[in-house]
Amino acid sequence: KPCDPCPVGKYAPQQGQNQCQSCPLHSTNQQGSSSLGSCRCDVGWSGQDGDSCAACGVGKYKDALGSATCATCPDMMTTQKSAAASSTACVCVEGWYHDTNISCALCPAGTASFSLGAPSC
Repeated sequence: KPCDPCPVGKYAPQQGQNQCQSCPLHSTNQQGSSSLGSCRCDVGWSGQDGDSCAACGVGKYKDALGSATCATCPDMMTTQKSAAASSTACVCVEGWYHDTNISCALCPAGTASFSLGAPSC
């Protein structure tokens, strides 16, 4: 019987194996991979290739596969949950509003914002 490549997210570390092994949770690899080290953390998750992956914490994001560290949202911005996969998940903290697409401004005296990502005060 001809050999089939392991599907995405699995690998076979030895030739002639009948089964493929799964990458650690929250990681993936390319079809036909042959080593645990080919498993790279998903976006929003960080860790060494082939090892366990941890979610980027609130206020952080990671927009690429692999072992890169999670980036921190700009000043006065945070994310609404962990494992954010893009900088677009960063929103203004309470008491601040979106002044532009990339920055936040403090609410003027006598006004307030009571939710994350408020478009105005």
